[in-house]
Amino acid sequence: MNAQLTTILCSMICTVTYAREYAYARPDPPCLEIIVEGTWPESEGGNGHTYLGVKMPSGLTWDEAKVVAEDLGGHLATLTSGPENDWVYANIATEPCLWNAEAGPYIGGFQNHKSEEYSEPGGGWEWVTGEPWGYENWDPAQPDNAPCGPGCPGEDFLHFWNPSAAQCPTCDATPPCGPNNAWNDIYPTDIWPDTFIVEIPPPCPGDLDGDGNVGVKDLLELLGNWGPCVP
Repeated sequence: MNAQLTTILCSMICTVTYAREYAYARPDPPCLEIIVEGTWPESEGGNGHTYLGVKMPSGLTWDEAKVVAEDLGGHLATLTSGPENDWVYANIATEPCLWNAEAGPYIGGFQNHKSEEYSEPGGGWEWVTGEPWGYENWDPAQPDNAPCGPGCPGEDFLHFWNPSAAQCPTCDATPPCGPNNAWNDIYPTDIWPDTFIVEIPPPCPGDLDGDGNVGVKDLLELLGNWGPCVP
């Protein structure tokens, strides 16, 4: 990301209002930052999709992240192959500000309890887009549907994860010492992560100049859909 884009986007606080039944309920005024962006070029074997690393001012649930991703013109990233997972990790998810200790950004996988393949902890996982679930990149101890007490919901949603980073500083200090490209399952009510990765297939609604990439002008236009922004 160039210096101009970083300066503009990382200083933004955007007021967000949802005209939805399940409004995003966070501190007033809620805001977001697009920390990093990139397009996986077809010339390098990619899919031409644009990926945004998004940070909120406080934790949010996977469902809330899904709503924001769709409002930005895309969906939570669906990493359906090793090359895609590796590219998104290397170019988006390694950004230190997308990690809160061992908790990395949300991506677009969930466990469908109505699926014929459903079983705990590893059956019935699906992508939000309906793309086939084949490739998996679980951390060695995951998924585990870890219990959290009586009445606790199961861990049915997906994010990047690195348990060895538990004691690492966050991006508010120095870069964390352990981003990782492996996955973990997480509770539907968990608000520990405060970041997620948006995937926008072409033609990207923010690609205003038609160059196949989301630039400064394009991202500002996307953020404009959220209402007024102030320093």
